[in-house]
Amino acid sequence: MKIFNQMNTLLKFITVGLGLSFLISCDDNLIEKPEPNTDIVGITQVALDANKVVIRGEEALLGNVVADAMLYYADQNGIDVDVALANGGGIRFTSSSHPDGIYPAGNLTVQDISEILPFGGGSVVLTMTGAELMSTLERGVFGLPIPEGDSGAGAFLQVSSTLEIDVNLQNPAQVLGTDENDDDIIVSEGTRITFAKVKGQTLDLNGTYKVMTGGFPASGGDGFVTMGSIADSLKMDIEEEADEILRQYVEANSPIAPTIEGRIEVFE
Repeated sequence: MKIFNQMNTLLKFITVGLGLSFLISCDDNLIEKPEPNTDIVGITQVALDANKVVIRGEEALLGNVVADAMLYYADQNGIDVDVALANGGGIRFTSSSHPDGIYPAGNLTVQDISEILPFGGGSVVLTMTGAELMSTLERGVFGLPIPEGDSGAGAFLQVSSTLEIDVNLQNPAQVLGTDENDDDIIVSEGTRITFAKVKGQTLDLNGTYKVMTGGFPASGGDGFVTMGSIADSLKMDIEEEADEILRQYVEANSPIAPTIEGRIEVFE
């Protein structure tokens, strides 16, 4: 599988022993860069802002599209999913083609889709309790508000249309620490999520929910301790690449016209 970084440079894995692998840039003189795939996937009727301070700080039009694409994929493939969560750190843009970070209204190409979700990898459907979902949502808002001059925390979650949350930034954020093995642990859960509704019903802490997200946060990446600690038997892997899931959604629902729907309401 070929992997490209944010600047569209081909990357490869090298192994240096002890099972350690690193992702490095290949020599431009040795490996030819691929031509951008300008095949049209669909149309967006509104501009899609992929800048980090937007994607990692608030409900975003592009974030809604990415999260809803996961929900759509699950529905089309008969997979039971209540909520889809897209970590903001996985949504990007390529500065060489979109220097302002905005995909304007108009055609969306295969290259655009690959730029928006460049990291590849499959998704995971987790069976979670309401309390575990609440803990996960708390992790998503720990980095708010974004400090001036910062780009925000990749853990911020964009959410599907089936979830609504209220966030009170006056309340304590979730705090992580490390144990004796230097693994992340939750020191304090946080109480910033003051309201959560799934499919129109108030989130039940004792209930059970099917949550679809990327493989990285599902494994505990970006500090998602709760998701990482869920037993493998309660995780179903979906091998379809993230950008392919988005491509299918845009193609099937074109023209897309996402709006800000109040999925994430932040109160300071």
